[in-house]
Amino acid sequence: MVVTFLALNADAPRLLWDKYLLKLPIFGDILKKNILAIYCRTMSLLMDSGTPILEATQISGAAVSNKHYSKALEGVYNDLKQGELLSASLTKAGEFPTLVTQLVSTGEESGRIDELLNKAAEFYDREIRNVVDSLASIIEPILIVILGGIVGSMLIALYLPVFSIGKIIK
Repeated sequence: MVVTFLALNADAPRLLWDKYLLKLPIFGDILKKNILAIYCRTMSLLMDSGTPILEATQISGAAVSNKHYSKALEGVYNDLKQGELLSASLTKAGEFPTLVTQLVSTGEESGRIDELLNKAAEFYDREIRNVVDSLASIIEPILIVILGGIVGSMLIALYLPVFSIGKIIK
């Protein structure tokens, strides 16, 4: 237990673990959307408050809990330090979907990156809510059947000895 905790807190195993989590079916997609929503909302808030783009990128990278995306944002930060545009460096990182890079590109041209990143965060929040709601509607009947089976088997296990005693007494 302690070894697992220490291994997951080291950089290399944590990076592999976080990369693996992103590849899980259904839950990996939800996790990616959550990471993107956190990144977009953090960048939007920081840029809206007047934080320079370099500092906002560094803080957003720290706000993302996934090491894989944090590492990608470090690369974005380094590209920004060399004078690249945010949209170009996000595209170069390869971990950000076209929606985010296109919105950032449009925001760079119009000077409204913060508003467009906020719209992207709202979009991803809505997507997460839709996926979770559909998962809940699928899982609900399955859980009802499973719990019904458990309760039914417990009732049979409790009443079967009572009925057997009745037969033995006759």
